[in-house]
Amino acid sequence: MRCECGMKALAEVEWSVPELGAGDGAERLRMALEDIPAVRGVRVRVSEKTVLVGFDDAQVSVQLLKEAINKAGFPSALTREEIYRLEIFGSGELSGLESRI
Repeated sequence: MRCECGMKALAEVEWSVPELGAGDGAERLRMALEDIPAVRGVRVRVSEKTVLVGFDDAQVSVQLLKEAINKAGFPSALTREEIYRLEIFGSGELSGLESRI
C-alpha cells in the first residue's frame, strides 16, 4: 500500500509479530525500525501483534525491514493481507521472504 506523505510517495508494509507483548518490546521494535534512515513511520499495535512500517522503497528493501525486526528479537512474517497485496500487485520481494504467518 502506498501513502502520500509530503512530496514523496512512501511504501507501507505490515508485519505480524506473534511474540510482541506489553512492556519495552514495542518500544525496542519501534526504535530498531526507526534507526533505518529510509523508514519514515512506524506504528506498533501490541493488541493486534502487528507493526506497520512506512518507508522509502527506493532506499530500503522489505527484506532489510524483516531483518531489523528479527534483530530486535521478534520473529515476524508478512500479514496475510500483505502477502495477498504483494502477490496481486507483483512485488518481486516476496521471493525469499517467509510467506506464511
